[in-house]
Amino acid sequence: MNMPISHEQYDVLASRRLATDGMLWQTPVLSLTAQAFLFTIALGPGSTAGARVIAACLALVASLASIQLMAKHRYHEVKDSAVLREYEDAKESNGFQAIHGRPSEDPNAAWYHRISSYHLWLGMLAVFAGAAVVVIIGVVASWNWLVGPAC
Repeated sequence: MNMPISHEQYDVLASRRLATDGMLWQTPVLSLTAQAFLFTIALGPGSTAGARVIAACLALVASLASIQLMAKHRYHEVKDSAVLREYEDAKESNGFQAIHGRPSEDPNAAWYHRISSYHLWLGMLAVFAGAAVVVIIGVVASWNWLVGPAC
């Protein structure tokens, strides 16, 4: 950080970081809700080949857009956290306790606490994107074992 921030700016930044963090974790939940609906169409026995391809393409777009949105929210959250932590570290000598940071970096934490949930969710969304690609290929290649015969 180049310039120190005021206490009022700290409060605004802390509120913004909290809102960004909330949006970060809403993204995969909303995406999975939409994808569940789309995969129901894409793999449903009564869907036509065209409906399957369109639904799978939409699921692919939803996955990729969600990955980008999560990455953007994470970027801003980490950036804001760094500024907040720097402010807290500067005030530590005056009795101001640092509260922003990465508790998952604690070497005493259990292994499953040290796993980045952000990276885990990005990977899961990438798997859904891959599944959508498989459905698209399956419809185009007439893989009846995957999508069954179209109606």
